[in-house]
Amino acid sequence: MSEPTSRPWDIYIEPVVDKPSAMHMLCAMVEGTPHFRPHVVMVTAAAAGGLATAVTGCGKHSEANAELIVRAVNAHDDLVAALDAMLTQGDHWAVEQARAALALARGEEL
Repeated sequence: MSEPTSRPWDIYIEPVVDKPSAMHMLCAMVEGTPHFRPHVVMVTAAAAGGLATAVTGCGKHSEANAELIVRAVNAHDDLVAALDAMLTQGDHWAVEQARAALALARGEEL
């Protein structure tokens, strides 16, 4: 698998007036994809009933981008808690909590 697209990333919102316009926009994105791969990569959330909450496309970075999004979202709460503990407690336990959160964000196992 390739590396994710280099950062920084941003959010781009394309206004559409209806579903057919949205479908046309998505088709245009696929048509313009360099290094097309024969699959569409989606990020899903159990809270959304398993529906796609983000589509990263069908290019060479799509799968790596989706994995990065999932790791970032899944590690967010742990990273915030660890940084908060380091700022308020600054003890050995806070450092270990930060290490665990960082490993989660990187997709590593402890």
